[in-house]
Amino acid sequence: MARSQTDAAVTAAGIFQEIEQAIIHGDYRPGDVLPSIRELATRRHVSPATVAAAFRRLAERGLTYVERGVGTKVRAETLLSDSLGRAPLPVMNGIVDVASGAPDPALLPDPNLSLHRLSVAKALYNVEPLLPGIREQAPNVMADVFNSRPEHFTIAGGALESIADAVAARLRPGDRVIVEDPGFAAATSLLRSHALILVPVSIDDEGFEVDPFAEAIKHGAKAVLYSPRAQNPRGSTLTAQRASDLRTVLNEASKRGKSPFIIENDHASLICDAPYLSLTESSDSWLSTRSLSKSHGPDLRFAFVAGDELTIERIQRHQALNRGWISTILQHLVVDLLSNPDVERLTKQATAEYNRRRARLVETLATHGVKSYGHSGLNVLVPVDDEAATSNTLMGYGWQARSGQAYRHARGPFIRLTPAALTNDQIDALALNISDAFRTKTGSYR
Repeated sequence: MARSQTDAAVTAAGIFQEIEQAIIHGDYRPGDVLPSIRELATRRHVSPATVAAAFRRLAERGLTYVERGVGTKVRAETLLSDSLGRAPLPVMNGIVDVASGAPDPALLPDPNLSLHRLSVAKALYNVEPLLPGIREQAPNVMADVFNSRPEHFTIAGGALESIADAVAARLRPGDRVIVEDPGFAAATSLLRSHALILVPVSIDDEGFEVDPFAEAIKHGAKAVLYSPRAQNPRGSTLTAQRASDLRTVLNEASKRGKSPFIIENDHASLICDAPYLSLTESSDSWLSTRSLSKSHGPDLRFAFVAGDELTIERIQRHQALNRGWISTILQHLVVDLLSNPDVERLTKQATAEYNRRRARLVETLATHGVKSYGHSGLNVLVPVDDEAATSNTLMGYGWQARSGQAYRHARGPFIRLTPAALTNDQIDALALNISDAFRTKTGSYR
């Protein structure tokens, strides 16, 4: 380790803090391998158990991960980075971005058309947190969420903000939260920032695998975070049978008085043609969030949020104390967009196009013998042997792909591709280049 070490750092907390500082100051760079537990224990004259405890905390905080046969490595994207898995990657001239996960700008409504129409009254500090128009739109956006349940809802500045609100409303530091593996990187970083312990559960095309999910519930998980469809990064979608099996697990937990808090991130609901199936009905404490980022524009920073009465009440109190209200100007814009027939038609067109483009990439990859996953949403996941080598090779072909490291916990390496804004010719060329990358031994599907 390049920085000076003190004799005082002989506790697990002290070793954790020292390595954390080394990562902050760049003494350990992304991808660097830390000294082994045994080596560090010998160097510090402490037991291996003490160092192991420090390493566990580093992993829980999202600073490191274990690579089999190599050791403990520093994550490329951590809680200490500016990105939290969200910041756009720099794209060089001539390189096509299939890494960002963004929708196609051509399929997003033009906000200027609405802004020119709007006449918004000046507001001071005595505003209603929810405009009447927002209250009118909520049952349309959340109709299948409300179903036969009371309509308890609020709004938030996007999906991540609503997840942060849910955490503040229902969870405490040290609580165990079941997350998807692989799962939404920014959300898992957010949970770690609240000192929550992540319990990764493997997923397949239908969502959580039942047996590991049941095991995680059995061992006292306080909450579950999942996406019912358009899962990021794999594109998983709950099926009726899988949803039923997972609800059975949750109902059994409820009988034991151990029902977890369910956080449902249905982030792409408005541009996803997969049916809505939910786990929230199996819990008395739940929250479901639906963002407008993919359907109407990431810069809107707006989400509708439904939940049980107590959760919504706590969130509204938390919002009042922290940020007061969501801008009424933004609320007027959202109401205009959601009530505009032309925008509705464009959103339906976008849904069909995203489904077609994603399916074309999966099918074309298959014709080249490359296995990939992407049942719904914007993204396609391609398992590889070496994320960095495959990404570098694709960069040489003119594509910027997203490494799977920030999304996975115990699952194998992969790259994530977003064909949302690609033409047919581009999709076909991308599939061919991925096949070529595999033939040059830089990656291989599993």
